[in-house]
Amino acid sequence: AKAGRCVSISTRLSTRNALSSVERGKMNPSPQESMCNWADPPLDYAQCYCEENIWKLCMRAKIAGADLKNIFAVFISNPQQQVQLLKQRAGQAEDNWSVVWDYHVVLVTHLDSISMVIDPDSVLGLQTDFDDYVSQTFVQPTCILGYFKPLSATIQSRLCRR
Repeated sequence: AKAGRCVSISTRLSTRNALSSVERGKMNPSPQESMCNWADPPLDYAQCYCEENIWKLCMRAKIAGADLKNIFAVFISNPQQQVQLLKQRAGQAEDNWSVVWDYHVVLVTHLDSISMVIDPDSVLGLQTDFDDYVSQTFVQPTCILGYFKPLSATIQSRLCRR
């Protein structure tokens, strides 16, 4: 499924550029402090079905009564449908967990000036600080071929329907 407006992502991704309705904050919660307890394991996870995994997380958030206007499904792809991401479970440790996806979907949450990425496919942890996720998941712009350059489209989770 094609999503709306796309913007480039760099290692210093500005939320204002990619997620205009989300303001980013800084926080490194301890493992026992979960910002989104509705996203805590166990998760209903299907390998290689990121969009379904994220849809299920949106439904969990809705059932838990979370403020859906602060939860975003982010679709990452490009015209070539080949996006290189690091720190992905489908990759190999010796290759920095690198994978080339045709597209990938993650959830971004924003609460009290704190933004987190929820990516069940990441080896960084289920809930990762936005800046940490971007800096460790996306290949440095100076090292990446234009062919693999990621783009993203953002959809507010309250708009995700069955």
